[in-house]
Amino acid sequence: LNTAGPNVYQQLDNARISKKIFYRVRQQDMDGHYTYSAVVQVSADGEAGRIIVHPVPVITSFQLIVPGADKIKEMKLLNTIGNEVRKWKNELPAYDIKDIPAGTYILRVEMTNGDIQVLRLNKQ
Repeated sequence: LNTAGPNVYQQLDNARISKKIFYRVRQQDMDGHYTYSAVVQVSADGEAGRIIVHPVPVITSFQLIVPGADKIKEMKLLNTIGNEVRKWKNELPAYDIKDIPAGTYILRVEMTNGDIQVLRLNKQ
């Protein structure tokens, strides 16, 4: 964006490999000239490895943001008493749950490295 004032940008880095990360921005003008920003250090908090479900609440389908290079092995959607409502064996661009009644569900995600994350999913 070519403007005369400050701009705000956001980028999600799924490939980060440590809790101490260094970034800089390369700004390129329309004439091809470029400059680099100062290097800044970003410290990942304890939630950095957490899977994110969006949108919240879910209406018809949801997507997952999975940090790092690991992949989903299996995912189960459970009701609040632990009964399995839906099961997926592979990663999908979106997970359709439009036929499931509104309510609160538990999403149990098992990764290929053996890690398991349990998330709450609210369906409208």
